[in-house]
Amino acid sequence: MEENYEQGPENGKKMLWIIGGTVLTIMVIALVYNAVQHSLRATSDAIPPAVTMNTPASATSSDTAVLGASDRIATIPTITGMEVVNLQTLPYQVQAKITGTVPDSCSTFDTPSVTQSGKTFTVSLTASKPSGSTCTSVVTDQSIVTDIPVAGLNPGRYVVKIGKISRSFTLKPAADIAPEVTK
Repeated sequence: MEENYEQGPENGKKMLWIIGGTVLTIMVIALVYNAVQHSLRATSDAIPPAVTMNTPASATSSDTAVLGASDRIATIPTITGMEVVNLQTLPYQVQAKITGTVPDSCSTFDTPSVTQSGKTFTVSLTASKPSGSTCTSVVTDQSIVTDIPVAGLNPGRYVVKIGKISRSFTLKPAADIAPEVTK
């Protein structure tokens, strides 16, 4: 059997269609890539500089930018409860479990911050969601645990506050919680 490798008009047309299709595919990919890059540049130019937020947990306001997180938008959580747990360990460890709600399905609690003044610890908590996200407007339950910095504190009664909620805990002298050593 002999194969025909001659270049006839049919073979030339097929080759032109293959080359044309390849060039067209590459052009479409380049256009899509350029459009995505342009969109990303426009988005990053439109993001305002971060603002400082010092909002109490009971406040209500519209979405605002979160400090240092240009890809997140702040939402206001509602704090519904707090439990303080003294783990009775040496060194002392105390944790606060905070429960509450966020206004939509995309929002989550941010990392809480804890400040101390005398024997009172104040916890600040915000929530945020990804910017540009499409979320269901459904109130969602959340909880988070944060450490209360008690290292080096004297025995006594201390208070943890978040919004209008406050709970107390007692640090006992180390001798009261240390296990007895038998010889």
